[in-house]
Amino acid sequence: MGRNEVRAALNRAGTSPSNAELQQIIDLVSVDPNGISWQCFIDYVSSYTKFRDQEAEYAEAFRIYDVSGSGVLTRDDIKYVMQKLGLNVDIDRLMDEVDSNRDGTIDYDGMIFNCFNYPNKYKHWCV
Repeated sequence: MGRNEVRAALNRAGTSPSNAELQQIIDLVSVDPNGISWQCFIDYVSSYTKFRDQEAEYAEAFRIYDVSGSGVLTRDDIKYVMQKLGLNVDIDRLMDEVDSNRDGTIDYDGMIFNCFNYPNKYKHWCV
């Protein structure tokens, strides 16, 4: 992708880099000072939320955590995935914070609410 294509794609996402910022982006991800490969561009903009389908990513994360396939996340589901990822998370504290109706599970809407409203707080399970 040439400089103009990179600029146009970033503009569509609501980002209007200056010429200097655009060159910094290109220099950051490419050895070619005139542009970047499509794969490099995809890798770079994957951090831009406007280029990502967060709803689909959260749905996939929920599916991964729902080890039991019950349609809700249980303590055991979350504990199993966290252990597989090598993360030490206080499951009881997490459930106390997120399980708003105190039924011992987290439904999809509850997870989505927390991921959209508190992404840094629940970064372990929000993609």
